[in-house]
Amino acid sequence: MKKKPLLFQLLLYSYGVIIILLIIAGLAYYHTSSNIIKHETERNTQNTIQQSSQFIDSYVQHLEETSTSLASNTSFLNSSNKEQITLAFKTILETNSDLKTITYISKDGKIITTDNSVNLSTSKDMMKEDWYRKAIGKKAMPILLPAHMQNKEKMTDWVISITQEVQNTNHENQGVLKIDLSYRSIAQTLSLIHISEPTRRTP
Repeated sequence: MKKKPLLFQLLLYSYGVIIILLIIAGLAYYHTSSNIIKHETERNTQNTIQQSSQFIDSYVQHLEETSTSLASNTSFLNSSNKEQITLAFKTILETNSDLKTITYISKDGKIITTDNSVNLSTSKDMMKEDWYRKAIGKKAMPILLPAHMQNKEKMTDWVISITQEVQNTNHENQGVLKIDLSYRSIAQTLSLIHISEPTRRTP
């Protein structure tokens, strides 16, 4: 009669030890798996940030090169052939679908733009804009403007702009060039750079 209680106690003890070991093993597995997932998530996030940064830097550099190339051609921008200049602007837009508008305003108020909604009467108003004033006196260096509404009155799309002062060979101001880039296009491109789901590994 004494063997059964002893046997029962041994079995109970054995089951208890097994359950404790299973709990410890489960916790260890969970802790190890969590660390692996955490490290993979951090690595993937860093890679995504780096890829996004490289993309933006590369794109901004391309825009600045395009702006500088146009701004350095002073004689062309200030020629009397407005149709030819507009055609050149439109050709640039056709080769890069992310670009929305190219506008040039000379110091005497002449305006050349690919935006059909803009007319000559608005050129003097544009010369009072912050983006125009910021470009003046920056040694003809391209300036990146943060995202803003392209036309506040018409509530058109958000854009990111590159502005640059146009100077002649004597470094005298001739006007300002502005290139508008679709903010939505950039956002859509960046959204394609996903943070990949971490793959769970068996420790």
